[in-house]
Amino acid sequence: MLSLVHVLEWRAAVNPGAIALTDQQGAELSYAALAEVSSRAEPPDLSGLIEVVYGASPIRPDLLERAVAVLGCRFRQNYASSETGPLPITSLPPEDHDPARGRLGTAGRPSLGWEVRLGERGEIQVRGAAPLPGYWNDPEAAARSLTADGFYRTGDVGTIGADGYLTIVDRLSDLVITGGENVYPAEVEAVLARHPAVADVAVIGIPDERWGETVHAIVVLAPASTALGDAANDIDAAGLVSWARERLAGFKCPTGVTVVSELPRNATGKVLRAALREPFWAGRDRLVS
Repeated sequence: MLSLVHVLEWRAAVNPGAIALTDQQGAELSYAALAEVSSRAEPPDLSGLIEVVYGASPIRPDLLERAVAVLGCRFRQNYASSETGPLPITSLPPEDHDPARGRLGTAGRPSLGWEVRLGERGEIQVRGAAPLPGYWNDPEAAARSLTADGFYRTGDVGTIGADGYLTIVDRLSDLVITGGENVYPAEVEAVLARHPAVADVAVIGIPDERWGETVHAIVVLAPASTALGDAANDIDAAGLVSWARERLAGFKCPTGVTVVSELPRNATGKVLRAALREPFWAGRDRLVS
């Protein structure tokens, strides 16, 4: 997966414009970007890079571990939302980015002043430092987003460990329900992304007459795989499904694969799943959100 990253601090001697990974507005972090930095004939001077703060969407632990190794600076994750204001709900500090601690897959622990709990279907609910004032001219939306005791429904699904660390599983709206079973796209994407032919991937639910929905993968091929040409869809579909079946329960595995040149994303790097789902659900009742 990709995530929006921001450079928190540079030493004055370093020119931020020389590093392709980051800019003042934030940039996407990916294997391709890290490989580009690692493979330069003259490696960039990263000695002035002090700390990278990231958020917006999860980064797979293996990619995050590699980023820490390649960039050689502190990393900090902040989990927040527009509705909860500028203060992070949870934070994963630099010391927890040591792979030996086993916390790279988490979003850290609640920040000062925040309460975090899990509601129905594991939805993350928060209350505290920056209460939601409401949505402009939409009191009904504001009422739907808050519980009776004032917790904000984030729409994210997560788990909370015995040590208090929050792990974000997926977006509740992205959940695929196939034959009565819940499938979280992030889990399937993490498996498919490890396939050497895959550069980027998004998993969605598409209509199925028998199961209601079925799991479908939208894949961007790694550069070496584009030589497959027109046969890419057929060859990689079979390979990816087999790859998934060796690592996931059968109902979680994609039943089809579509190969695209790139995934649509918004300004913060999040995949526009509505755009991916829309062609499959045109004329049907499913809410594309």
